[in-house]
Amino acid sequence: MSAQLLRGLKRSLPQVEQFLKQMGLKCRKVGCLPAKADPAGRQRFNVLAALNAVTHDLVMVTNERYLTATSVCELLQQVSALKLGLSLTLVLDNARYQKCALVQALAATLNIELLYLPAYSPNLNLIERLWKFVNKEALYSKYYQEFTAFKAAITAVLNETSGKHKQALDSLLTLRFQTFEKSQIMTL
Repeated sequence: MSAQLLRGLKRSLPQVEQFLKQMGLKCRKVGCLPAKADPAGRQRFNVLAALNAVTHDLVMVTNERYLTATSVCELLQQVSALKLGLSLTLVLDNARYQKCALVQALAATLNIELLYLPAYSPNLNLIERLWKFVNKEALYSKYYQEFTAFKAAITAVLNETSGKHKQALDSLLTLRFQTFEKSQIMTL
């Protein structure tokens, strides 16, 4: 087996692999999942959740449609119904459905402060660590024949955040974020 380059040179597969290795690249095995395309299209399972940064209690809203401002409002009402007695700050990304006037008006009436993170900074949102954990536990290297099994796996992990997964999540969901002291910024 050989690879032909544009300049007329021929390289064998071992030579190409050695060259790529010298460049710091690694060969990866690829595989495919045994599945047939769903003629009805892609099915969705959306989870919108709020995580208490101290107790790690989880409040969530799920649906199989699309996330909209109404979904966010439903989550805000569930958070408000907890009657924590403290001022609440909800950390959000900059999705349009989270920043709209409807959501902001409801948050103001429920006395919930909305804190929007800067663009491209999901590392500053604690719940992103939870999503990574859910992906690892329920989705990585797993194939679900049925959509209901897929939903059940995700829901099972989320329902066990204060039970079976509590110890793992307590060490993962710490309030330690990487900061950069005296960083040098170079511009061109």
